[in-house]
Amino acid sequence: MRDLCLTGYQLHELMDAVLAADPSNRVKVKGHGLSMSPFIRDHNVIVLKPNTSDTQIKFGDIVAIFNKDQTRILIHRVIGKNKNRILIKGDNNIRPDGWYSKQDVLGIVDGIIGKGLIFKYTPLVNIPAAIGSRTGLFNRILFPVLKHLKKIILPHG
Repeated sequence: MRDLCLTGYQLHELMDAVLAADPSNRVKVKGHGLSMSPFIRDHNVIVLKPNTSDTQIKFGDIVAIFNKDQTRILIHRVIGKNKNRILIKGDNNIRPDGWYSKQDVLGIVDGIIGKGLIFKYTPLVNIPAAIGSRTGLFNRILFPVLKHLKKIILPHG
């Protein structure tokens, strides 16, 4: 089986069509980059469920949004919201991506598949993670400490 490589616009159109066709549909995409580490790691498979008119996007949810300026899909966490818009940010990024309309959300992360394990996200994970992301706790304190501890604890190679 070969991988299908699509541009940002093509992937956006395909995801939108599949997710809009049926609320029970799911789309799986391979994550790239470190912006959501350690919750989503580079090359994890991300399972997305549709964003329907009935969907309540919550603080802490991880959503897929098509960024028109960068012509790519961002899969980042909701760290703020008001009546019609959401503020998203990669947990490992310094700055938020900006405010988006709730209608811009292609899908909501329903699970992560990595190393054969499937992890389902719940509010018990999402809310503390969103607080850590919004306050900068992750990228300023927690990640550097864990990286340093890993160097000390793990034998060199």
